[in-house]
Amino acid sequence: MSNQENHYMFFNEEEMFQLFTSLFDIVFLMKYEPPDQFRYLKVSQTAKKLAMLHDEDIGRTIREIFHQSVADHLIGYYQQAVTTNKKITFRDRMNINSENRYGETILIPFTYENVTYVIGLTRDITHVVNLENNQGNDPITGLPFVDNFIERLETTQHTKKFEGSVWYLFYIGINQLSFVQYSNQNVETDLLKEITNRLQRFLKNEDQLSRASGNEFIIAVRSTSHNKSEQLASQIYEAIQHPYQTEEFEVVVQPSIGVAKMSPEDYNVQQTVTDAFHGMLQAKSIKDRQIFITFAQTHIESNLRQKTLEQDLAYALQHNELEIYYQPKLDIRSNEFSLEALLRWNHAKYGLIPPNEFIPIAEENHSIQSIGRWVLKQVCQDMHLLKKVIPNIRVAVNISPVQLNESAFVDYIKETVAGYQTNPEDIELEITENDLLNLDAAQKQFEELSDAGFSIVLDDFGTNYSSLNYLKELSVQKIKIDKSFIMNMDYHQKDQQIVQMIIKLAKNLELEVTAEGVEKRKHIDMLSKMDCTEIQGYYLSKPLPLQEIIKKLESKQMEL
Repeated sequence: MSNQENHYMFFNEEEMFQLFTSLFDIVFLMKYEPPDQFRYLKVSQTAKKLAMLHDEDIGRTIREIFHQSVADHLIGYYQQAVTTNKKITFRDRMNINSENRYGETILIPFTYENVTYVIGLTRDITHVVNLENNQGNDPITGLPFVDNFIERLETTQHTKKFEGSVWYLFYIGINQLSFVQYSNQNVETDLLKEITNRLQRFLKNEDQLSRASGNEFIIAVRSTSHNKSEQLASQIYEAIQHPYQTEEFEVVVQPSIGVAKMSPEDYNVQQTVTDAFHGMLQAKSIKDRQIFITFAQTHIESNLRQKTLEQDLAYALQHNELEIYYQPKLDIRSNEFSLEALLRWNHAKYGLIPPNEFIPIAEENHSIQSIGRWVLKQVCQDMHLLKKVIPNIRVAVNISPVQLNESAFVDYIKETVAGYQTNPEDIELEITENDLLNLDAAQKQFEELSDAGFSIVLDDFGTNYSSLNYLKELSVQKIKIDKSFIMNMDYHQKDQQIVQMIIKLAKNLELEVTAEGVEKRKHIDMLSKMDCTEIQGYYLSKPLPLQEIIKKLESKQMEL
């Protein structure tokens, strides 16, 4: 029996529905009755309010509930999902009597005991639609949306009073705000208002502030020097990072700030916003204070660094600059260790470079294929040394979606492992959901690798819509819960509930579960009670080179 068939056998409607309800504003389960009837089997409480459904509507079809024009409109989406047997996404009004609430819905079809069902998952995206439609100001914070902000700033710049002024734009992204959105809408609203209050304290009369999107703000400040703008960026960073106290718990968020300059000889607000936005994205890769000054000499050098890395990556293998680090994972039932292989680049000029900086380059220029082959060979080679310490050690290897585009990918994996006399059951292949992943191709390849004895692991589970579809479509044996759900689990009840439901879902599908990002003993105790299979994180150890991880395993320093 295939792994996918196991998934259908152990489908548990109630527990899956609870999981979805924790993540989405509206959830409903539909039964398909050919040729064009869709019957409501279950709906979340919020669905009854936002989609105008009532208790008596459960068991009725779309055509029995809605006016013909509305029913035809909705059924068109459902028909597309079941006909193609693929998830589809669409935007629509959330409440047919309101023009001001919008949702984005994903429809996921699946089959159980020869009956086709569709689960619908909807998130409120009203603020996104308002932004796209340029409806003036954000209703939560009262701040202008970005188009309105740009128009006002252009008007201000061209008044006689401010002719010749230099302006600095601060593009601010709030990195943890999406987790708050999952948990409590009231907390999110209060947090947005408090962030706005803190930012407004830095404004002079002519300065301006905008809510650019759900978790992003822009400040335009008239200033006289680079130094003052850099000092202001630091002050804004510290103000936003200071803890927020809600009725239930304390919230700490981390900002990423990009700063761009606009001189009087070239007043181009739109371009400066774009420059500041790209600066904000660059700031996200900075380890400590995430501030990126686009006009600073250090960041001009950073752009040079990027181009240098693009050129040098082609020669990294030839120059023996790549190295495998290993991070331990612990099965908390059996107290047995396994490892994840993590790639590092020892660049001749820049030193140790993490994979999130150079793997995207490798995927873009397709050198990831040769790098991926080298990693697998090196892991198989290292396995012989690792097995001297732990005879039954298993190692996880990360696979890029780009590698799956190789026609000979599966054959190469099997041949390489066989060539080093490595048991396929000792190798886990980790894949992260990614827009580059071709599901149809991956499904066949993963089934073939599973049949050969390899374990397939779905990494970063729960981070976007596609997670559940990947679980449905791909033959996987293990999921890794993304660290964003683990990090606040000890004081954030909603995260704890989501983690517990993901583990329950995995158990019903006969999947193992790894929780990554474990940094506290309390996390381990909680995960153990939830029947989690495996943990990974800095509580056990940071990633280490081969010889150092061998010493650590031999010394048994990581035992709980």
